[in-house]
Amino acid sequence: TGSPLYGRVHAILTSKDKIPYVGKVGKLYYNFWKDAENERGVLRRTTLESYESGQPEWEEVLSVDALCKAEGESWVYKGNSLLDEGEGSTPTRTLVYLSRGGADATVVREFDLEKKAFVPPEEGGFQLPEAKSSVAWRGRDTLLVGTDFGEGSMTDSGYPRTVREWRRGTPLSEAVEVYSGKQTDVSVREGGFQLP
Repeated sequence: TGSPLYGRVHAILTSKDKIPYVGKVGKLYYNFWKDAENERGVLRRTTLESYESGQPEWEEVLSVDALCKAEGESWVYKGNSLLDEGEGSTPTRTLVYLSRGGADATVVREFDLEKKAFVPPEEGGFQLPEAKSSVAWRGRDTLLVGTDFGEGSMTDSGYPRTVREWRRGTPLSEAVEVYSGKQTDVSVREGGFQLP
């Protein structure tokens, strides 16, 4: 960690001069950013006008560093899966993937983009325990889930072997199987999309 090469690479990766690539969600533009002040990263957003100014004013949506501190965990942000309810709707919910220390296994938690907060399970929020999971929205109140449901639900490679439909407000254990692969498959995944 004390070598000149390490110092140069670290300076590049933590530079504030990086291009803040964005993705449009509704009328706002989102960016996940890491720098010296946000080592674990921050999900933030701005308007198009602000972004085009060259000096965007960012609104913090989720600080992974603050989450780590609040929960006493070493969370690593592994991405999110936005709920797309079709043309004309503004997405307000996403599933956030967090791993402990950068492991393959993740915890998946529903996040409210308007309130800038996780939706607690006791209020109907989706939350998957730590596992090598894959998840897709089927609708606002339904997920397609591949995760560790117990014996026989994972492949020999340690990834989901089944896809199940999980409805909001019901226990994960009651999710109904909609597809299964072979034990020798690497992984079985789900997907979803909105038709126009």
